[in-house]
Amino acid sequence: MQGMTRRLAVRAAARLGLAIAAATLGAIAMTPAAQAAEKMTLLLNWVPQGDHSPYYYARKMGWYAEEGIDLTIEGGRGSAATIPRVAAGQVQVGIADMANILEGRSKNIDAIGVMALYANTAFGLYWKKGGSISSPKDIAGKKIGAPAGDAVRPIWPVIAKAIGIPADSVTWVNIAPEAKVASLQAGIIDVSPHLYSVHDVYEKSFGKDLGYVSLRELGVNPYGLSFFTSGAYMKSNPETLKKFLKVSQKAIRACFENPKPCTEVLASE
Repeated sequence: MQGMTRRLAVRAAARLGLAIAAATLGAIAMTPAAQAAEKMTLLLNWVPQGDHSPYYYARKMGWYAEEGIDLTIEGGRGSAATIPRVAAGQVQVGIADMANILEGRSKNIDAIGVMALYANTAFGLYWKKGGSISSPKDIAGKKIGAPAGDAVRPIWPVIAKAIGIPADSVTWVNIAPEAKVASLQAGIIDVSPHLYSVHDVYEKSFGKDLGYVSLRELGVNPYGLSFFTSGAYMKSNPETLKKFLKVSQKAIRACFENPKPCTEVLASE
């Protein structure tokens, strides 16, 4: 009888051990690292540049992967071009100027801003002082170069009103995002709207001949670039979206405190 009792006890212990092992393996399988990473594409507002470096850095460091996100980053061609792709579900998250997001919502486009990256607009207008422009009012009658999806185009009537010139007094010239500086140098355009993040490029290219005014100086200061998504994606993937924003905030802070490794990662892309 005692031998039988011992055998039953051993069998029970073995079954308990297997149950514990199975539960442990199940728990391990459910950890974020073990789960299949969820694919996500971040569509930038523009070609990759300095203010985008935190996202490349976080991806390189594996921070998104740690949260179960397999992140792809694509360059953009202007806020107005980024918004339709996100709204249509072609990509999950985008960066666009908040003014353009709000304009899209006014047209029933499924775009929802989820985090402001710039509390102030970073846009300004650039021109050559050696030409016929000495102040913003001289922009009337001139050519402004930007892609069709540039964030400044939809709000140009507001900018023109702030300057004191008719909105239709300028001619818009379609150019590639990366061609703005060269087009201004060559005289193909007279004015280039651009983010301040590339101000140093204009300074190096034009030196003392550079003319510039920020939209804030003109009294036009909407919220700037922001992360946004579609309502459909936010509803179906709220936790993934929260994790993406958490990692991105961490990366922005890290790159603000120590920019060098972030710019090095961006340069290697």
